[in-house]
Amino acid sequence: STIYKSTDGGATWRKINRGLPGGDLGRIGMAISPVNPEVVYAIVEAERSKAGLYRSDDGGKKWSIMTNDQNLTARSWYYMEVYADPVNADIVWVLNAPVFRSIDGGKTFQNVSIAHGDTHDL
Repeated sequence: STIYKSTDGGATWRKINRGLPGGDLGRIGMAISPVNPEVVYAIVEAERSKAGLYRSDDGGKKWSIMTNDQNLTARSWYYMEVYADPVNADIVWVLNAPVFRSIDGGKTFQNVSIAHGDTHDL
């Protein structure tokens, strides 16, 4: 897995990986903030110390790991969904069993209580 970006309607694509883990990657879920499209989140399956939530504040040119909390990437073969809040660019949701929400741009997460623990969509 890797991430590519097109800025010309898909005619050409550029690999964007500066700050993302190298080596073998698994599933990657992505979300672009509707509030600020320069803010992009990626939940990345990788080796244990490098798996986690990454954030870019420049449209994907450069990435920083926000957290490698293993709760976010547990069961990565089944879940790898991330959603950017439609009103606040610093609120991000990661779906797993359970659902997690961050209000500080992905640095810390809290478990969100829901009716059912098997969450694939928001």
